[in-house]
Amino acid sequence: MSLFHTLRVSWCIPVLLLALLCSCSGSKNVQVTMSTSQPHEDGSIDVSMATFIGHDTMDFGESRIFYKQIRYLTSHGDSLNTEIWFPHTPTDSSRLIVMLPGFKDPALSLYPLAIQATNRGSIVMIANPRGYDLNTSNREDYGTLEGRDVLDALNMYQTQIHSPLTFKVFGNSLGSALALNLLVSDPRAQRAALESIMLDPQTLAHTMLGSGEYDTLQALLKANATNNLIASPKSILESNTISKSVLVIWGKEDKLVGSEERAELKSLIQKAATRSVFIEADGGGHALRYGFPMTKETAFALNKTIVDFLVGN
Repeated sequence: MSLFHTLRVSWCIPVLLLALLCSCSGSKNVQVTMSTSQPHEDGSIDVSMATFIGHDTMDFGESRIFYKQIRYLTSHGDSLNTEIWFPHTPTDSSRLIVMLPGFKDPALSLYPLAIQATNRGSIVMIANPRGYDLNTSNREDYGTLEGRDVLDALNMYQTQIHSPLTFKVFGNSLGSALALNLLVSDPRAQRAALESIMLDPQTLAHTMLGSGEYDTLQALLKANATNNLIASPKSILESNTISKSVLVIWGKEDKLVGSEERAELKSLIQKAATRSVFIEADGGGHALRYGFPMTKETAFALNKTIVDFLVGN
């Protein structure tokens, strides 16, 4: 679907999934909605974002951007699409933020951050995992190929700019594990914001997936074990010194990454990273930043803190 016409896209979160991710009762009807304008004369569009929670609305604002869908060849021999948001105001092509969604989350889940980041003059690349959004024709890979796919997209972008590439990276849940892999493996990565990161995505997958899907995941991991940026955060942190800044965000009510796991991760990150900042959001579950179940004020502050960190030097 092209963004270059007026549209409204809604992401309705299933009640049971919402209750699991947000640690809330699931009694509220939650909808995340994105709207775009007709193109301006220069081809740019206005993008806006809001959540509707029961009878309450949380408006994430608007950004004028140039939107591009770019197709690229992967290391696995097939082709994928990624989306890149360029701020309307001219900016340095190396000012790039890469955003990685959580497992089975749509790219739409990252748009509140993308709106704020482009308003601050950053270019945003939003990963579209296999089987979702722009890549529905590609077989789902449960994140096993995603890290390498993102690296391929970055290398493609590098060939199109005329300055050295550096980037910052944000990831949620599984995306945060992939973001940590990128941070330690790619010298172009400057810093990472890690939301709802866990010790080992495979352990969490065993809890969340049915036996059939989990068996498929194990088979994919075995088949794609070489050079695919899928090391667990625990193994990365135990075997690396990270001389880059790391921001870590958890919700205090996260039932998927509990308090003991968060404490262990915090200790590992403090030992491995020379510069680290930790936030535990009051009322937050595993899915953060949308205003549920935390207050609007907390959600807005959290989004601003993440973007401040990512656009900073």
